[in-house]
Amino acid sequence: MPSPDDNPQTPSALRVLTWQAGAIGADASPEALRGTLNDPQALIWLDLTGPLGPYADLLTNVFGLTALTQETMDRTAERAKLSDHPHYFHMVVHGLSFDQEAGE
Repeated sequence: MPSPDDNPQTPSALRVLTWQAGAIGADASPEALRGTLNDPQALIWLDLTGPLGPYADLLTNVFGLTALTQETMDRTAERAKLSDHPHYFHMVVHGLSFDQEAGE
């Protein structure tokens, strides 16, 4: 079975969620994101699937993600991990779920 890396036509999708001033937001415009990034109490969650190409400029110039982080993000066969960087965390997850009975 071919992997997504074998299909350059795999569509890219970016979902952005923010937590700022006690509210969840989904405005992914660069201007809104820059404002959120300047708030030390705010949190931003990026959920990116597919090739990075369409989002490389945003990831570099707005979020300041390193070239190494972007390189590992572009690999679909990357192992699950959590990397700590000065201004962000990079997490690779392959199926995350919450067990309500166990509370974990």
